[in-house]
Amino acid sequence: MITPRATRLVRVPDLFTFRAVVVDLACDGTPLDARRRLVVVPTRAAAEHLLRSIERRTLASVAAVVLPDFITPGELIARLGERLPGEPRLLAATEREVLAGTACRTAIDGGDEPPFHLRPGLVAEIVRFYDSLQRHQKGIDTFERLALGALEPGAVDDRGAERLVRQTRFLVRAFRCFEQFVDATGRMDEHRLRRHLLATPASDPWEHVVVTVGDAASDRHGLCAADWDLLSRLPGLKRLDVVATEAAVAGAFHER
Repeated sequence: MITPRATRLVRVPDLFTFRAVVVDLACDGTPLDARRRLVVVPTRAAAEHLLRSIERRTLASVAAVVLPDFITPGELIARLGERLPGEPRLLAATEREVLAGTACRTAIDGGDEPPFHLRPGLVAEIVRFYDSLQRHQKGIDTFERLALGALEPGAVDDRGAERLVRQTRFLVRAFRCFEQFVDATGRMDEHRLRRHLLATPASDPWEHVVVTVGDAASDRHGLCAADWDLLSRLPGLKRLDVVATEAAVAGAFHER
């Protein structure tokens, strides 16, 4: 069930106004409101800069302020998961690499030999590629269908296409084995946690999220497509404010 929420795009003319608006949203409402609010900022340095802005305003008004939680896009999923019943345990990056290495060897043993020598550095890149597919809401079946559909017709006469077909089949088998191994641990990665967040209401949900970053397609500190989808459907979330300058909104980000 998708919780009804108020979603706003807050357009500002320049960065000075941008900072002032974010400070207003961060301090809005009662102390209880603040403790149920997340502010997504591009970096920890940006969070510190906003905190100093709030401190200066507080000193000027001689009033106490309860602060929300400031997080970066990379911290969003784990922070949301902290309020789920039982607080699901996440796999560490090194643990995922070990599982991916085992999955790659299993795919090779199963007959899907890649057109390259498997090295530790490549395993890390394979994990990053898998994560990129998931963050762009592209499943393994979609990747297989699109890649093989484009490459297989020319693989008979083109050695380069033939190598890419073998590479794709290896990756598809490795990804499927990887998912099975992750499931067998009883723990989660960020992608399973996203699905769990959508299916399991939090006991004390975050009710307000302020987003101050753009889309990952054009902003390296931005939110990926899967994160935007999660925020649009997260149970318990009542209010979503996206703050952006007119220059940022002028591009494809407006449609997003």
